[in-house]
Amino acid sequence: MGSPNFGGWLCRRGARAVLGVMVLAATTLVGCGSGGISPSGGTPAGGASAAVETRITGGINTEPEMRPWRYAGANPQSWWCEEPNCTRDFANPVATITTELQDAKSLGAFSVRTGFPWPLLETSKGTFDWTRTDEIMAASRSVGEPILPVLLWTPQWAGGGSLLDRPASNVANWTEFVTVVVQRYGSQFTHGIEVWNEPDGGHYLYDGSSATYVSQILNPAYTAIKAANPSIKVLLAGSANDAGSCCRYLQEVLSAGAKFDVATFHNYSGNWSFEASSYRSLLDKAGRSSTPIWMTEFGVDSTQGNQSAAIEQVFKGRDPLQAAFWYNLRDTAAWNCCPPTLSVAAHWGLLNADFSQKPAFRTFQSLVAVRGAKAPPPPS
Repeated sequence: MGSPNFGGWLCRRGARAVLGVMVLAATTLVGCGSGGISPSGGTPAGGASAAVETRITGGINTEPEMRPWRYAGANPQSWWCEEPNCTRDFANPVATITTELQDAKSLGAFSVRTGFPWPLLETSKGTFDWTRTDEIMAASRSVGEPILPVLLWTPQWAGGGSLLDRPASNVANWTEFVTVVVQRYGSQFTHGIEVWNEPDGGHYLYDGSSATYVSQILNPAYTAIKAANPSIKVLLAGSANDAGSCCRYLQEVLSAGAKFDVATFHNYSGNWSFEASSYRSLLDKAGRSSTPIWMTEFGVDSTQGNQSAAIEQVFKGRDPLQAAFWYNLRDTAAWNCCPPTLSVAAHWGLLNADFSQKPAFRTFQSLVAVRGAKAPPPPS
């Protein structure tokens, strides 16, 4: 069995990763429950498990659309890159988006989770640029691979500040944006809409306050989404820190009166079973026994740990999860701009940067694709 390598995890998660180190210190990151898994990645049989249907539905993440703590613009190596500041692999963004959606479908992912950044879509009050979202949604329809959008960030004109991490100073601007997005694309959001990302994580919400998130971001968006299309599921933003000391974030949002249909969390610590069970217990005690739980980000850097073992643990496990999304589809990186300058290289993908498959792609595919990309059951 391989022991955990914290270097890659700390690089991905940043300073907040320290919260989970005590949990991880006495365990291995991957390979804990599957015999014969090699520490170098893949399974002994060439990187693919036997085709066994999992009860957990599998999804996939794309590279984040923005990292405003690096610079307040589109990530040059993402679906949202803006010419001339795109990396070579995104020289034709629509072609690359389409290829990645095709790869996600081949993988067996029931949905592709990607950000829909408010600052890039409404560049000034009432002025919208739907070019890239129209291209993404058209490619999604063409390929037959659904999108799970994450609505996040606040434009500077709406009060987001230099880091775009503050709620709108006038909540009506936020809810109007949410409403317009749902009116334009809601019929395609068959698996729901996630409202924000990691509000407790340090980068995405200026004060990390659950009360701020619930009152100024989540609940107003929930009301707007349901008014525009009552059938759309609303996903709670995934916690970054509950993996370390569970489950302050979930407790706080529940106490604040959070409105959501699906609870989510992120886990790069390897203790997802503990976190999922803790979430289930808290939700049950809150009278929400029918609320599904999705792990919308988990992953392992392939240069630091065993991706296939992590995938097998999740999808062969009996944790109270309905869906789990690997981070991410392809080896892409964090960039500064402009011009684009590589900031942090990363190897979290199931595909290499050149789109070739890693052994873990086939592991995921063998466990998940047999489901026929079935969606998880809806909230009851």
